[in-house]
Amino acid sequence: MRYLVRDRLLGFGDDYWIEDDHGNKVFLVDGKAMRVRDTFELKDTRGRVLIDIHQKMLALRDTMIIERDGEPLATIKRKRLSLLRNHYR
Repeated sequence: MRYLVRDRLLGFGDDYWIEDDHGNKVFLVDGKAMRVRDTFELKDTRGRVLIDIHQKMLALRDTMIIERDGEPLATIKRKRLSLLRNHYR
């Protein structure tokens, strides 16, 4: 299945929909505005929070934590030396 993410250029809170290949809205990315760190919630069409994504505050490299119900699922870290573009692990 393919998904399409359409990000608005001007918006408060970085909210946008992820659509399937038929144009149906599948997930809502709810960016939390006015926070010290970048925080997003991935919600289904009914508004239930599926996962939380937030940036780690004190880290040498950019680090994002993905959690479900307060339990960490994954940690994404930016590679130290990336010359042409950003690489993540």
